Amino acid sequence: VSQSRYPADMTCEAFILNWNEYLLPLTIKHYQEFCDQITIYDNYSTDGSDKLARDMGCRVIKFGVPGQLSDAAYLKIKNYCWKNSSADWVIVVDADEIPYHKDLKTILATEKQATIFKTKEFSIILLVNH
Repeated sequence: VSQSRYPADMTCEAFILNWNEYLLPLTIKHYQEFCDQITIYDNYSTDGSDKLARDMGCRVIKFGVPGQLSDAAYLKIKNYCWKNSSADWVIVVDADEIPYHKDLKTILATEKQATIFKTKEFSIILLVNH
C-alpha cells in the first residue's frame, strides 16, 4: 500500500468479487495504491486466484458453491460485505471494474464526509479478455 495515498487519519477498504486469475494482479495493484485493506471474494476457484491474492497481501473469503454462480449470493455479498468496515471509504467492485480519476487520492481526501461517491468525471475501466 502506498504510504502517500492520503491523510494519515483516512482509510479506504476494497471488496472485490473475483472470477478470473488473469485480471487479479492488475486489479490488486490498482487498489493497493489507495486502499489499506483489500478483501477478495472467491467462488472456490481452482485457477490459483486464492494463492495469488494472499501472496499480494489480500484477505480472501470463499463464498457460494464451487463452480456455481448464484445471483442471490453475489447480491448478498455486494450489499453486505462492507457493513462491518470501519474505513472512511469502502469500494465494492468486480475484479474487472477499475474506477479511474486523474486525481482520485485528492478526491478521497477532500470528500471525506460524502456518503455516496458522485461518478461525474470518473471512468470505469472494464477489463475484457479477447
